[in-house]
Amino acid sequence: MLSPLWQRLGILLGIGLGSLCWLGILPSLQNPTGSDGLVLMDLSSRSVALILLLIASIPSIFLGTLLSALGRFTAGVCILAGSLLVLAYWAGPSVGWLNRAQMPGDYWQLIVETVIWQIFVLAAIFLMHRFRPLVHKQLPQLLKDGPPWKTRLHLPASEELTAALISTVIAGIMAYLLIRNGSSKQVLASLFFSFALGAGIGQTMMPNTNPIAIFTSPGIVAIISYLMVIMRYDDASQLYQSVYMGSEPGVSLFEQFPGSALALPIQYLSAGILGCSIGIGVVRAATDQQDETELA
Repeated sequence: MLSPLWQRLGILLGIGLGSLCWLGILPSLQNPTGSDGLVLMDLSSRSVALILLLIASIPSIFLGTLLSALGRFTAGVCILAGSLLVLAYWAGPSVGWLNRAQMPGDYWQLIVETVIWQIFVLAAIFLMHRFRPLVHKQLPQLLKDGPPWKTRLHLPASEELTAALISTVIAGIMAYLLIRNGSSKQVLASLFFSFALGAGIGQTMMPNTNPIAIFTSPGIVAIISYLMVIMRYDDASQLYQSVYMGSEPGVSLFEQFPGSALALPIQYLSAGILGCSIGIGVVRAATDQQDETELA
C-alpha cells in the first residue's frame, strides 16, 4: 500500500492526466451561443455529448482504479471527481446559463441533468470498485502488501443512510449560506468545503465502510435547491430581482435567492463528490491510525 504522501501525489497526477481528456471534449459540450455554464440539456445532440463523456471518463476511471488498488478507495474517487472539477471550472460560471434560461421552468431541466450526472458518477465509482481487485492481482508483490481493504460498496444499511442524511443536511445548509454568486471559484470552493464538512461529520457520527450513500448527497442537495426556486418564484422578473437583491445589505436571508441554486449539476457532482471523498478519507484515516495505535 502506498504511503499517504505517495497517494496524494498520485491523486494530483491522476487529476492532471484525467482532466486533459475532459478539457479535450469541452468545445463539443459548450452551448452553441458560446455563453458560459456547462448544461447538457442545452445541447442539440445530447446523445453525442453523453458518448463523449463516457469516452473521456475512461482515463480517469482507470487511473482512479489503479490508485485505489494501491491505497485507499477514496483516493481513486478523488481522481475522478477532481478531474471533473477541472472541466466544471473551465466550462465557466452558471451566470451564462441564468441569462439564457427560461425562468423558473428551466430549473426542471437542471433536476433531470442532476439525475444524469449522479447516475454517471455513481456508475464510474462502482466500476472502480468492481475492477479494483482485478487490477490489484496484476501488481507486483511489493505493491500488494498492506492492510486488508475495508471499503465495500453495497445497498446501504441504516448506519450508512443516517450518515448520508447528516451529510446532506449539513452540506445543504452550508452551501445555502456560503454560495453568494455564480462565480466558478466561489461556487466550487463553497461546495467542496460544504460536502467535505458534511461527509466528515456524517462519517464521524455514524462510522461505516460503505460510502455510496454519502456520495448521493450532492445530487440530493442540488435537486432540493432547484425545487426551492421552482416553488418560490412564479415568474422570471421576480426571480432575477431576488438574485440582484441578494447582494444588497439588509435583505433577509430567507428573502434572498437560494445560493445553493446558483450551482450547476456538474459543479455539484464534481466539487461535491471531491469534498465527500476528502471528508470520508480524512476521518477514516484518523480512525485507522487510532486503531493501529491502540493495537500497538
